[in-house]
Formats: sequence, C-alpha cells, structure tokens
Amino acid sequence: MVRDDIRNALEKIKQIYDSLSDYRNAWKQNHSISGNKVTDEHVEELSVELPKEFKNGQVIKFGRYFKNNNNKKEPLEWRVLETDGKTALLITENAIDCKQYHHKETIVSWHDCDLRKWCNRDFIRDTFSETEKKLIVTTINQNNYGLQTDDLIFCISTDEAIKYFGDNKNRICKATSYALQNRAYDGGNGCAYWWLRSNNHPNYYASYTANYVDSHGFVSKNGCSVSLDNFAVRLACRINIES
Repeated sequence: MVRDDIRNALEKIKQIYDSLSDYRNAWKQNHSISGNKVTDEHVEELSVELPKEFKNGQVIKFGRYFKNNNNKKEPLEWRVLETDGKTALLITENAIDCKQYHHKETIVSWHDCDLRKWCNRDFIRDTFSETEKKLIVTTINQNNYGLQTDDLIFCISTDEAIKYFGDNKNRICKATSYALQNRAYDGGNGCAYWWLRSNNHPNYYASYTANYVDSHGFVSKNGCSVSLDNFAVRLACRINIES
C-alpha cells in the first residue's frame, strides 16, 4: 500500500499531471516534492484507480489513450459488460481509433489478422502501465471458421455484440475526435462503424470480409472487406478485480 506521506506527495505531483500527461514525467520533473521517497512502483500503484465494486453497465477508467486532437493521452473509459466477482469483461465506451482489419483484401481469420496483432502488441504497450498490464487476464476466444485465440485485447464477436448489448440502440457508439481524425467514418451522426472479430466462411461469397456494427447499431453478418480503412475499433479486455 502507498503510505500517507507518499500519497500526499503524489497528490501534489498530480496537480501538474494534466500538462505533463503521465505520473512518471511529473515525478521526474518535480522529484523535490517527494524528497525522493516516491518509487516507480508507488507512481504506478496510485495511477491505477479502479472502483471497489464492479457492476454491469458501469463506466470505469483504465489506461490512457488519445481522445482529442491535441496529441495528449487521456484516461480511457471502459464499460463493464459482465463480472463474475473475480474478473470483469470491459469494452471501450467509445470507438477510439481507426484501423484496417487486415492490410490487404484476402481470406484472413481473427487469428492471423493485422488488427489482432496491433491490439495485443502496440495498443497494450502504448496504453497501459506495467501495473495495469498485470491486471489484464488472457481471454480464450472461440472464433467462427478460425482458430481459437488467446487474447489480452480483442474485438468482440458477432454473438457477443448481440448478447451483451441486446438491441441496436445500445450498440450505437460515438467515435472520439482522435478516431475521426484518423478517417473513421461517422455515418453522419457522429457514431462509428466498428469491427467485430467474426469472419464469414471462406466458401461464402463474402470470403474476404469481417463483420461489423454500423453507426445505427445494426450488426452486419455479411461483413465488409477486411482492407477497408475507415472502420473504427472498439476494444475489449478482461481484467482481474480481486483485491
């Protein structure tokens, strides 16, 4: 646990947090505040501020990612989809970026696509502290017409989009300014088209596609080309919530 004197020092450091974008930089530039009592572990522990209880539909902050057009990372908002008391399944409250499912139009599964690689490598590296990374648990995902995958960060499936949201209205998802800046299509209402990880059968006419949710919350099971470059990403993960 963080001692009271160290917590007080960190609270002072937090006053300059917004302008410096992360606790570590704030500490480095203001180490005299703490008298060098603050360690990396203290900084990271205080920066992970999760609620004591998790409820379905609750919005929490976890990690930091770009949101507005100012090149500064901000706390990333996630919605709780379900909890079993030990872990919680989260999905980003907004469509946070714009990515291709895969770099070229070809038959590709979630197992092998570029988007999965970005989720489990670049996104994790750029969004979470080392302490936060340790809270993310591996999710074993079953994928239609593809291999089972062990994912830390992922897109939900077609079935999950139906299961957890219930109707089109609840699936409508706003795109952040950052996602729109990166060419995410907003459907004319400020809401995004966002990828699902599910693919169609390779022998089906839409063999080069992945499924998605449109800007009005409709789940497309016919899919769209995996190389499309104006669909947004709304990511999911499961975290450990046991104290």
